[in-house]
Amino acid sequence: SYRTSGYNAQLHARLIDHACDAKYLVSVVVTVPFAPGTEGYNRSDCAIKRCLHAKRKVVTANTDTYENPDVFGFVGSSSADLGRLCADALLTGFDHEVTSGRVIVEAA
Repeated sequence: SYRTSGYNAQLHARLIDHACDAKYLVSVVVTVPFAPGTEGYNRSDCAIKRCLHAKRKVVTANTDTYENPDVFGFVGSSSADLGRLCADALLTGFDHEVTSGRVIVEAA
């Protein structure tokens, strides 16, 4: 089921813990909408690590700022890749061959 934390760091970590405590779950999808080094990021990271320790498969979603090599996978986009794509579009006059990835623009 889907739960929202409203950017409340303590609630966010509790929701991750609650999902990982459920005995019938094999995997959990989480997002970490907090910047590295913040209370929210650190609480989320600790909750995710507890979840991994409980042998749950954790998938992060739309989480460009969160890094954890032990998660099962990532679903979403990379802001860096999207930024590069937008720059290529602007530099090439929105050439569809470039924006679709069929033609690579060489760096200057």
